[in-house]
Amino acid sequence: MKRRRSLVMLAPLAAILLLYSSCGGGMTLQSADTFPFPAANEEQAVFRGIHRKRRFKVCWLQDHAETVGQRNRVKEIILQEYGKTPVEFYGFGNCTDDVNEAYRIYVYDDAELSPRVADVGHQIDKPKTTNGFTWHVVLNFSYKNWSKICSKPKYQDNCTTFIALHEFGHLLGRVHEHAHHDSTCRDYRLRERIGGFRTNFPYDASSVMNYCLNGEYTFARKTRRLSAGDISATWKAYGAAFGNGYARVTHGTALKRSPEANKPEHRCKLNEGSSFRFSYLGTYGNHIKIQLLDAPVRKACASKLRRNTAFIFPGHFAFWK
Repeated sequence: MKRRRSLVMLAPLAAILLLYSSCGGGMTLQSADTFPFPAANEEQAVFRGIHRKRRFKVCWLQDHAETVGQRNRVKEIILQEYGKTPVEFYGFGNCTDDVNEAYRIYVYDDAELSPRVADVGHQIDKPKTTNGFTWHVVLNFSYKNWSKICSKPKYQDNCTTFIALHEFGHLLGRVHEHAHHDSTCRDYRLRERIGGFRTNFPYDASSVMNYCLNGEYTFARKTRRLSAGDISATWKAYGAAFGNGYARVTHGTALKRSPEANKPEHRCKLNEGSSFRFSYLGTYGNHIKIQLLDAPVRKACASKLRRNTAFIFPGHFAFWK
């Protein structure tokens, strides 16, 4: 009886949630994709529809000379930031006629068709069509008709890079961080989204999946970096698919015996630019646990670690297979 009552109560809520948007425009949330919040899985509620792969080929539907710089900038920020995670985006060339070859990016400036994805996670494999272009992701580079504040030179790069990181997060299955049950977002334009899901992951005000900055809705002054929470959540979702690989130190850092290890005898320092092979073992807060596979590193760090395992903060590394 209790189960039936719960289902009856949830049905209207689901219907209401479906009325609202995924990614809205400038000062309103009109005409964006709609998709439901994820099921209340305490570990993975920040994702919905995780892919059974970790490599994603992307391509551009248009090859306009005036957008070369912005397309290169999107490629640069995506490779830089998602390079800190176990997923890999590659390609970034011109699309072919084969819709299934790559995830297709459509660049379009329209008040009604704001930046968005066809759907979240593996559901994005069902693309949509606008003006004869079949797309998986929509981005905007000119901002003349949508989010006009982004057309100002001092905000344009921030908008372009943040929105690209945000939409590629949706491609991977990420949902909106401002919908977290502990959200501090106060903006009335997002009020219907706040508290939309519960998770063991703490609320991340710095997430690229969060529309809010200091409690208010904005794209123009958001960070152009994945937060520590973005990185760790992506490792939790896709780390098992990564398995064994390589890591290169991008910031001077250390291999640690535990996530909290601060004593010098429990930290093995690594120089920027150094690299090593490892096997992914799991995600613990903002750290990942790894098994060291290279004999020189294992020998150098043997006295400071335990059984050739270590904890690292992935934001200080670039990873590849």
